[in-house]
Amino acid sequence: MPHVVAVVCPNCQSEANFEFAECVKIKLRADIEYFEKSQFFEVEKIQHSGGQFHNFVFYYHKQRQNNLPELNDLPENYDITDWAHSQYLYRSHGFDIGVVVCTKCQFQKKHNLKWPDDAYFKIQYKGQNLWAFDLSSGLELLKFIQSTDRNRANFLHRSFLMKVPALFLSKKARPEIGKKLTSILEENT
Repeated sequence: MPHVVAVVCPNCQSEANFEFAECVKIKLRADIEYFEKSQFFEVEKIQHSGGQFHNFVFYYHKQRQNNLPELNDLPENYDITDWAHSQYLYRSHGFDIGVVVCTKCQFQKKHNLKWPDDAYFKIQYKGQNLWAFDLSSGLELLKFIQSTDRNRANFLHRSFLMKVPALFLSKKARPEIGKKLTSILEENT
């Protein structure tokens, strides 16, 4: 999943961006105080499925204009790049925490993502949801659905397209899904 996805703004229902926070597990109990006092980080104690609690340090990129601070006084064994987004489209943690920013109504708030319920580019067909991460992947999805040659190697979002359920790919579904996707995508181009 990309680090930034298009979501429905909780305030005005327009398209907004959600960006995942990055987090690092605190290595030593003595490090907690440094991070709690920092203006850049937030510490949260989270219980894992095994019942154990761990302290994590979160960094919210959207709240800092996506710039990592230059810090020379981090505790030993930490580097500011620990909170950088990975070059790969996955998170280094399983948390759905981040920030929603809407340019239409200026809404900005921490948010716990509920995907695909929060997806902005989402349609329904036969009671099932079909969604895209953003406008770009939505356009690629439309091209893929409408294509008679679905060789995924010809598409930019190959891994995303590999997970499209067969229900949406049938010849019978193609006209209705194409129409619905075109409608939602045209509103945003």
